[in-house]
Amino acid sequence: MMASTGRVPVAAGVDTILHWATGTSGMREADKHLRKTYPEVSGSVMAPNSLYGAMTIGGVGLGIKLREVWPNVLLNETHPKVIFHALSGLPYPRGDMSPARQWLAETSALKILGTSLSEDEFDAILSAWATREALCNHWTDIAARNSEHIHPISEVTYYWPTKL
Repeated sequence: MMASTGRVPVAAGVDTILHWATGTSGMREADKHLRKTYPEVSGSVMAPNSLYGAMTIGGVGLGIKLREVWPNVLLNETHPKVIFHALSGLPYPRGDMSPARQWLAETSALKILGTSLSEDEFDAILSAWATREALCNHWTDIAARNSEHIHPISEVTYYWPTKL
């Protein structure tokens, strides 16, 4: 049971798969777009059918649970490793996240507490910030809505920066 603060979130940006596709290897239009647009990091955009359950099943499960608590919350799928590269022009750092933390603090004007972050913590902060940026700056939703795509959580988004 979650404690109620009386506040309701508007959106949640999560680094997980929130919708599926029935095409070859489950590759979605968003995945194809990212692989084509960012060939230097295309290896981090994997076909959903090649991922472990945490991403392919767990993400949708998380979305279902979030919607049980907050039925109107906007669910936005993110890919922080590619977003970081797209916005910074830098490769995603592994291990020492100090350069990424510094970039995000400067870019976002967020006060990021603590001196070090794990990759998971950085990805969570970047996902939340990217979702806020998407809503404020009208990023493009690259989540396809066609007969090949399956949306078990109903409406989800996959906002991507339009101005790089």
